[in-house]
Amino acid sequence: MAEVKNAFIKSKMNKDLDARLLPSGEYREGINIQISRSEGADVGALQNIRGNKLVIDFAALTGVANLTTIGQFTDPTNEIIYIFLTDYTPPPTNPTAYNPTANNFIYSFNVTSNIATPLVQGAFLNFATTNTIIGVNVLENFLFFTDNRNQPRKINIISAAPIPPATSPTYYTKEEQISVAKYNPYEPIQLYKANNALTPPYETSMYDRTSATTPDGAPNPNFDTNYPGDPNYLNDKFVRFSYRFKFDDNEYSLIAPFTQPAFIPDQDGYFLTNATPTGNSKDENSAYRSTVVEFMENKVDNILLQIPLPSTANVLEDNLKIKEIEILYKESDGTTIKVIDNIDVQTADFKTNTTDIVEYNYQARKPFKTLPNADLIRVYDKVPVKAFGQEIISNRVVYSNFQDKHTPPTSLDYSVNASNKSTFNVAGNNETIWDTSIIEYPMHTLKQNRNYQVGIVLSDKFGRSSSVILSSVRAADINEGGSIFKGSTYYHPYKDSANNLPASWPGDSLKVLFNSEITGGGAGLYNGDASSTNYNPLGWYTYKIVVKQTEQEYYNVYLPGILNQDPGGLLDDPKNSVSYITLLNDNINKVPRDLSEVGPEQKQFRSSVQLFGRVTPDNSTSVPAFNEQYYPGQLSDTVSTIGEQDDILGTTGTTYTDVYQSKSNPLLARLTQSNDVNPIGSDISTGTYNILLGIYETTPTISLLDIYWETSTTGLIADLNTAITTGTNQPTGFSTINYSQNEGAALQATITNDFWPLDITDTAIVDSQVNLNTITDGTGVSRTGIIIVRTPKNNVTPNGNTYAYDSYILRTTEYFFFNSNSAKNNFTFNFTVVDSALGTSTLIDFQGSITNNGPLITNCPSSIAVVPGTQDIFQFTGTNGANASSNYTTEGLVWSLTNDDPTSPITINSTGMLQDLTGTATGAFSGTVTLTDADGGTNNGALSVNCPINTTVGAEPANGAFANCSEIIGDKGAVSQGFYWVSNTTNAAQQTAAVDALRQPVTALALDDNLAAPLSKNLTVTDVSCKKLIDAAPVITNKNTNIIYQNNQALSSLTQGTAYISVDFELQQYNAPNLAQAPGQGSNPSGSQWPEGPYVLWAAFLEYRPNSSSPWVRATDIEGNAIAFGGQQEVNYDSATVYAGFPNIYSSNTGTHTINKEGVIVDYQTSDPIKAGNFLNISAQDVMTVTTQYFGAGAVKQYGSLYGKANRTFVVGKDQGYEQNPSKFGDYRLIVSYPYGQAEYYNGYPIGNTSQGVVTINLNNINPAANNVRCPETTSVFYNQNKYFITVKYGDFYYPKDYPTCPSAPPAFFEYKVSSSGKSSAFSALAGATPTITLYAKEWHAKYVTQFYTDSSLSTKWNPNQITSGKWHVYSPAFNTTKTGRDGTWNSWVRSPGQEITNFTDFTDENRRWVAEFDQATGKKILRSAFPSSTG
Repeated sequence: MAEVKNAFIKSKMNKDLDARLLPSGEYREGINIQISRSEGADVGALQNIRGNKLVIDFAALTGVANLTTIGQFTDPTNEIIYIFLTDYTPPPTNPTAYNPTANNFIYSFNVTSNIATPLVQGAFLNFATTNTIIGVNVLENFLFFTDNRNQPRKINIISAAPIPPATSPTYYTKEEQISVAKYNPYEPIQLYKANNALTPPYETSMYDRTSATTPDGAPNPNFDTNYPGDPNYLNDKFVRFSYRFKFDDNEYSLIAPFTQPAFIPDQDGYFLTNATPTGNSKDENSAYRSTVVEFMENKVDNILLQIPLPSTANVLEDNLKIKEIEILYKESDGTTIKVIDNIDVQTADFKTNTTDIVEYNYQARKPFKTLPNADLIRVYDKVPVKAFGQEIISNRVVYSNFQDKHTPPTSLDYSVNASNKSTFNVAGNNETIWDTSIIEYPMHTLKQNRNYQVGIVLSDKFGRSSSVILSSVRAADINEGGSIFKGSTYYHPYKDSANNLPASWPGDSLKVLFNSEITGGGAGLYNGDASSTNYNPLGWYTYKIVVKQTEQEYYNVYLPGILNQDPGGLLDDPKNSVSYITLLNDNINKVPRDLSEVGPEQKQFRSSVQLFGRVTPDNSTSVPAFNEQYYPGQLSDTVSTIGEQDDILGTTGTTYTDVYQSKSNPLLARLTQSNDVNPIGSDISTGTYNILLGIYETTPTISLLDIYWETSTTGLIADLNTAITTGTNQPTGFSTINYSQNEGAALQATITNDFWPLDITDTAIVDSQVNLNTITDGTGVSRTGIIIVRTPKNNVTPNGNTYAYDSYILRTTEYFFFNSNSAKNNFTFNFTVVDSALGTSTLIDFQGSITNNGPLITNCPSSIAVVPGTQDIFQFTGTNGANASSNYTTEGLVWSLTNDDPTSPITINSTGMLQDLTGTATGAFSGTVTLTDADGGTNNGALSVNCPINTTVGAEPANGAFANCSEIIGDKGAVSQGFYWVSNTTNAAQQTAAVDALRQPVTALALDDNLAAPLSKNLTVTDVSCKKLIDAAPVITNKNTNIIYQNNQALSSLTQGTAYISVDFELQQYNAPNLAQAPGQGSNPSGSQWPEGPYVLWAAFLEYRPNSSSPWVRATDIEGNAIAFGGQQEVNYDSATVYAGFPNIYSSNTGTHTINKEGVIVDYQTSDPIKAGNFLNISAQDVMTVTTQYFGAGAVKQYGSLYGKANRTFVVGKDQGYEQNPSKFGDYRLIVSYPYGQAEYYNGYPIGNTSQGVVTINLNNINPAANNVRCPETTSVFYNQNKYFITVKYGDFYYPKDYPTCPSAPPAFFEYKVSSSGKSSAFSALAGATPTITLYAKEWHAKYVTQFYTDSSLSTKWNPNQITSGKWHVYSPAFNTTKTGRDGTWNSWVRSPGQEITNFTDFTDENRRWVAEFDQATGKKILRSAFPSSTG
């Protein structure tokens, strides 16, 4: 069958003609077809067309009917269609109207999976069916779109999609999150922060951490020894700080306004008053010599930057999609902006910060990177307000046919003034009327003699800014609160003498007074409430104050004086018409010469520099004593001539006393004074002249740049309009409130000065009412106990003042105390302040804090003494400083103890009881008891008070050499010895009459000043020959020995406590003489007694001096007795004594009793005067004799060893028993003579035979030729010099560490036997009383017992109560126990003087007796009444 083909090249359906008549290329009817138009062979062929299919119903999906698709975009790469939907059609009469109930959506539809995902929804999208989405593009993961109704927007496609199981989008919920233009941080960093310890409770956050003191020499409270920052980095820099945000799409916001320079000069800008003889301070002298002020460097090295946030920190990321804050840094003379650090807002610390401030601690460290140049000139994002076209070109979004910014108002109604900085005020929530500069920038001020033009720049929330808007012209100035406000341009003159600046002057600042609200121009004002029909996210949002000031760089000329006439007064210019200044160093450049038209020989040069006087020497005298502020007004002085001194003054080689460095012929400048009524400079002088600092100021350089400088004053227009509509006299704060609430305050105490409400101009509100609403402490708890008291105007306040306006004070009605939780000490007072005349009111907060009065230990003892074993030693009491009438005086007290010896068992418990819980403490313990309030906190304001304690368990211990355990056996034999306890050897060897006598025949007593060893000996040796009559015995050597005891000589003296010095005088007889028979027998028929046994005598002195510059004197003991060593000790076993009851040494009953070895006291006060007379110029009371006796039995010659030991113990220093005698602290020395001794010699000759000899050793005046003087033979008792010597013991009397053996701890008590009944006299007590009852004492020496106790804990005093029988008692150490000391017996007799022992077995050492008189009422021993029993 034939094939018919038709090519429908015309692509035309033709139903007008019959089918048979259709031309080629046309067709009669077609459904779902299209004609191919390709260039291939199938051109004109019919092709089938697919039909439409419903895949998703957005009305059903969203539940919103009447949705209209206003835009779509197909992303073929990802097979996604983006759909823009709305159900809102604005009325024709208001096509830009906003509908807060409109339903707007952005969806993505995946054509592969047929899944629709909501990306953004909400009325804030502000879609309208009348404004289709004109431009839509996808760039990477971002969807950009614009509709010429709203500003261009974008979203992150991935972030926008809800995360399952969520089905609704929540990532984008407000305009700031989807706008292409980013949120603009409009607030500068704050440089002040709260400090509740101050009034007002704020301080600048610029600190000096590296200076130990403040300029006035007080300790710097901000000093930090461990400060890690660079202390010098900011010294020469004027640095400003800012910040910007980094968003989740890695874009940055605009840069926030910079702070003012963070600068506080060294010395706080003051010439300090360390005056020199000329009247200048040293700083002033340095200024005119160097022509610079050296302390004008930055002392700030640590800044706590307070970065304001648009929301609380914890929700910042969610609200504005901010992920990082970049801290920026700019130097005043730099052209770059650098980055200090980045703050990550996604950290846990940031997320828990519920304030709208984040603090950054800048520690003067160098920036780590520089911003690119493009960021420096980016003053706003060049994103249009709305655009009619959008496209992607070379990966960049390009807008066309757009409106770039809003139309601002043509002018604003405001006026300008300059005056002192306002009182610090952050009252209320309207930051526009806050005043912070007085604290935030304490050293900043407004430059005087300058013109300022103040303008306003408005911005929307995204940084699109208006041009500078100036004030409308007003017919007249405005008087507001006594201050004159002018238009936008203001001249700030020099202050005059009527406004003399005090040292406390805070500096000036510009003030802007808005008279009318800001209306917003064509853009309107910002309204961010998406639920409001007036929603306007692109309206004017913030304002910024900018200032044009074209008078820029100037110099201060620091001069060595200013003269009000030519030096010498020889020229024609009269006084007050010219002034002369000396130019040197940099001043030559500050006041330049005009060198444009000068000749080669010209020596004087013209100059037309204008100078304003600022500081002048006293101009009332030719010898100025001070300088002072100069007030030039608007008049300047003109420099007319500059030249060298000789050329200007017409002299050669003349020296002028009133010209600085006149001899060097310096440059002088002649100035024409413009004010002869108020001349500058001092009178000239031909005599003495004080060079005082003078200062001129140059006229500033005029900048030709017509620019406005950004200030740190910004805010919300809404806040500003609120302040404007409220009125100028709306209360904004209070006058300075000095809050002084001490925890010790009484009820009804006034805790503030007088204060009153202020309006916005810091003017007192005349008629007011202030109500105290709440008091809240730092923990959020409501408090009571403080009221506000009003004093009507013209009445006397509680503080005694009268004002022309209502005033107030705060007063307590309850007691308070300083709490350990410091937050509870900080109060926030919320007041309602009403201006009664205007009817306006404001809520104002004020912070005040309780101050700590400090604790007090009410019973700090100088010393504490208890008996050993005491557990509760002392109860300390104290208060915390709260009022004594309150119930809070012991709140939060913490007791602690710091022992000087860490091993001390002494502790203190929580109630202040000093304790020895071990019961083992003995001796002295020193330390510090500390009472801390506020629970002993370390960073909560707690205070402490210390009480140094010296606790003695027992008595006060001795120190120096006497604190040690010491026993020294002196050099034996023929030696004179000195023992020294001195801290300074100066005059230690001073010769007294007694010492001089003791030192014969060798008198040298030189001390070695280099006393390095504990037993430092200086020996002077002299040989003394004697006549040898019998055999060739060696020559006896006599010598002097000096011994100083103490390794650390500075601690040798006794300066505390009670010490003892005990001396044993010992003689050991080791061979009896060669006797054939006992007396009356055999070869000794005529002898009636044994020959007298050997004896040895020593003279001794114990001397004292308070210090090395005092003379040595005889020492006294603690009972006031003059110390003397006189006495007689005898070991006498002749038949008479044996018959009298002494045991025979051969008897089995001798045992080990020392009584038959050491003997007994014959006389306890003086030596035998005849024997003692062998010492020239020495009294018998200073001579000790020790005698032994030959003995025998029957007719048989006996040999025996007798041992005689006498003891003298003296206690010196502090009287701790009676506390009656003055303490004798200082140096002590013991001088002991050469021993003198004799022994009868008998060799079968009767006594009296001329052949009989007397052996003598160390006779004072030796006469070798004397026939009756023998040197000791080998058989003599004196031949072996080791047999006669002394032993010295010394130490702490109350803590005798050598008892019983060194270095054991001493016992806590000593046991005695005491007679139960008293006698009327000492003799009758010795003769008729027997020690029978056991008592105890704290003293180990019988002589120095002060009080007996009935118990060993020494708590119950013995009361003899012997009213009728007498007060004298005998007592003996209880030798049958270790709790005693035997040295205290002095080897006393066992019975009364002369009383025989009838049975030699009935006594022991315990029977050695002492006797003393005792107070019948208290049992205390009567002072100086004790003495030992003796045989004499």
